[in-house]
Amino acid sequence: MLAVRLSSQFDWRYDLWLAIRFLPFAPWAGFVVDRRPTTLPYLMGVHFALDALHAATRADGLDRQTTVPSRLSQARGDGRRSSAR
Repeated sequence: MLAVRLSSQFDWRYDLWLAIRFLPFAPWAGFVVDRRPTTLPYLMGVHFALDALHAATRADGLDRQTTVPSRLSQARGDGRRSSAR
């Protein structure tokens, strides 16, 4: 079963950033599919591949932005982060 985590906090800055990021792409994609409908399966394939890549990199359930001890420090059991020297 696939669980989806949704934020219960609404942030207008994030919503604005998402709109600015997405809105230029949507008309372009619509224009491309309207002009050449045969590109739709390719766009769907690329979308699926990106989703699969995202799911594979987040399979451990931890976001890279969160502050968690590295796996090495968890294996050591001391809670320290390892530093590359």
